[in-house]
Amino acid sequence: METLGRMVRHGSAQEIINIRCPNCGKGMRITYVPHGKKALGAVCPSCLSGKWINGVSQEPPWVSELGNSFETGGPSTEV
Repeated sequence: METLGRMVRHGSAQEIINIRCPNCGKGMRITYVPHGKKALGAVCPSCLSGKWINGVSQEPPWVSELGNSFETGGPSTEV
């Protein structure tokens, strides 16, 4: 299984839209900052866990389809 950081850098739009918070299982806020040091973030609005990556060298592949900032809401993995 890919790490959250690897997924937001290299994942397809379909993979990204289905990301769930590894701590609480809810959707996450995914953000790409295209200016300055260029950064990527995946943060859970519910429990505030997540990851920011600074100094991203290229635009992630999902930006053209999903935009720079959105919330995921993929199917829950909770039982």
